[in-house]
Amino acid sequence: MIKKILVLMPFLLLLLAGCGSSARETTLSLSKKGILTQTIVEDWDQDYYDQSELEKEMEAAVDANPKVTMKSFRIKNGKATATLVYESAEAYMDFNGVTCFWGTAAEAVAAGYSLAGEYLDSEGNDVSLTAILSDDKPYYVMILTEPVAVELPGKIFCASPVVEIRDRKHARVTTQKVQPGEKSAVPENAAEAGDGAGAQESSSAQGGQNASGSSGEDGLQIWLDEPAYIVYR
Repeated sequence: MIKKILVLMPFLLLLLAGCGSSARETTLSLSKKGILTQTIVEDWDQDYYDQSELEKEMEAAVDANPKVTMKSFRIKNGKATATLVYESAEAYMDFNGVTCFWGTAAEAVAAGYSLAGEYLDSEGNDVSLTAILSDDKPYYVMILTEPVAVELPGKIFCASPVVEIRDRKHARVTTQKVQPGEKSAVPENAAEAGDGAGAQESSSAQGGQNASGSSGEDGLQIWLDEPAYIVYR
């Protein structure tokens, strides 16, 4: 599995490092059954990469993993796009080496994630999670440690302060606390990330552990120091 991740990392890190805030940005879409579709969209000026060779490497890595499918990949007019489908959040976490959890609030707690902390609604108001664990109808939680746009199959109830709630089903994990009414922006490189972010160095962190990485040689991928939580149902 590690070998497969290393094959994809040079490409995926370059794509994910500078994801912009335009309508066509890298996005994780979650289905009601827990299937994740990752759509990567990024400017591409890496002339030393040959598309056909890179595509073959990606296909080889994906084909070796029955839980991951590559639906499309292309580099055209200075833009790189790729769509990968993961059968579960666990498959995404294992393949990419990042924290990714999806399940009910109770399942998150059972898996070792702590739901303690500050949560805000779309208006920036503080939200108590007491009702989440006591409500008969379960709430679901998406947990991530990378800045990325997210599309969920239900209505977003609240999220960590580093999450920008865009509308009922769309949000964006950022690298710093989002102020009510403000739109998030992702720094162009690790040096501009500021406090609360680091370059990717380690694999996934489970059970509520930190997933921050110290500054690596590449300085490409930005991670959050603490997992971001998005609560919906």
